[in-house]
Amino acid sequence: MNKLVHHGIQLQIQMDSYEVYIKPKIETYMVWGNIILDLEKPITICGPIEVEFSGTCLTLWPQGVGRRGDLTHTRQLHSVQLSVPPPANLPKLEAGRYHLPFEFPIPNTLPPTIELNNGTISYKITAKLRRTGALFNSITTSVPMFLIRYPELSPLDMRYVSAHRKIEGVECDFAFDCPAAILGDHLGIDLNITAQDPQHPIKIKSVLFNVTEKRLVRVQEEGVQQTDHSIAVLKWAYHHVNADKPFTEGQYMNLKDLDWNLSTPLQGRFVFPIPTCQFVLKPTVRSQDIVITHWAKLTVKVEKEGIMHEALLESPFEILCCRLAPILTESPPQYEECAKAEVAVSYECNAHACPCLRKDSDRSKRGKTTIMRLLPRYQFSETALYR
Repeated sequence: MNKLVHHGIQLQIQMDSYEVYIKPKIETYMVWGNIILDLEKPITICGPIEVEFSGTCLTLWPQGVGRRGDLTHTRQLHSVQLSVPPPANLPKLEAGRYHLPFEFPIPNTLPPTIELNNGTISYKITAKLRRTGALFNSITTSVPMFLIRYPELSPLDMRYVSAHRKIEGVECDFAFDCPAAILGDHLGIDLNITAQDPQHPIKIKSVLFNVTEKRLVRVQEEGVQQTDHSIAVLKWAYHHVNADKPFTEGQYMNLKDLDWNLSTPLQGRFVFPIPTCQFVLKPTVRSQDIVITHWAKLTVKVEKEGIMHEALLESPFEILCCRLAPILTESPPQYEECAKAEVAVSYECNAHACPCLRKDSDRSKRGKTTIMRLLPRYQFSETALYR
């Protein structure tokens, strides 16, 4: 909830939720909120209160690249306005508090909220009040809204991804849970790697899960675009042995330096914590100005007689917003009935906080953020191409 105090007038916008979760099969979503007006003295307002839901995409061409200077392009993604009449249609309002409910339709065609160094997609709700008989007769306040998209993949595409590979006397069955992962959550892989001849000296040197991210940001007016490539290498995982217990109770292993002797088969489930939105990976986005896509690769490296061999499992991948993690998001809003059919919300939302930044209330965790307690060490590499 955001508020503006101006000469005895406090104007606030309070939403039932500052997050809108977009699903592909639902065409339109409704968002509800209240304009809360606190008056210390009577005032006369001019007309209704204007409320607008708007979305903007801003892209930037970095300064110093090529012969171009600092270029920006702003495009309006969506705008819908409505007028909220004052209580009882009276131009003069007495001192006190007023609740003015409103609602907006939001189409499912809008791209999700994203923030990059060279591009952003953002949404906000703005309220504007005009009053008479004052030097500054307009008061405006706004709150950000966050649009989060569910996976674009169909249910058939969201299935278990598995493969069987044979490499130099090694039978390799491996798989990962799903071709999508939530930032700050986790992803499980299953391994069943055996040697055809257990007496022969064969070692599994490493098991790595790589996520490659490609970002394309266009400055439409100038006809230029920037392409970035980043790779996140997940190498630390929990060996999840007992399905009845949380995976975090399993042994925490560095799979990059595994050096496993295949005289004993490597079998079991390993759970990788996924980096948060504070690291290099960003959610998958497909829009006219900003496109972010991902590709996943599970690699098993085997050493036999001093020669390295690889077994690969690759798949298109989607990275989802951290706000989709059910174990990290806040409880839904709770409503209470008020007199005169007014709606009051007893849910106070920090619209700027995501699950990766919210503090853990348990003092034993020493105030670390929820996700940071699970974060292992990651390796990242980045490249950028301009044209």
